[in-house]
Amino acid sequence: MSFLQATVEHLSHKWFPILIIGFLLWTKFGFASWEAYVILGLIFFIQNYHFKLGYFASILENQGTIYEKESEMEE
Repeated sequence: MSFLQATVEHLSHKWFPILIIGFLLWTKFGFASWEAYVILGLIFFIQNYHFKLGYFASILENQGTIYEKESEMEE
């Protein structure tokens, strides 16, 4: 995978959906409406939470889960 392809995939998966949602919100509600800002804030919160959850899951997969370690101790 080339650097350009990786960059385009990263942008298309992480930032373009937020930009499209923001564009649609502001065209529907306008810049003066507080609802658009709340919705975008919630989107950023959800995205940050999913990133942390995925990071934690990758740590558990690399180190082995707690349940696997307990079953190894019993044997």
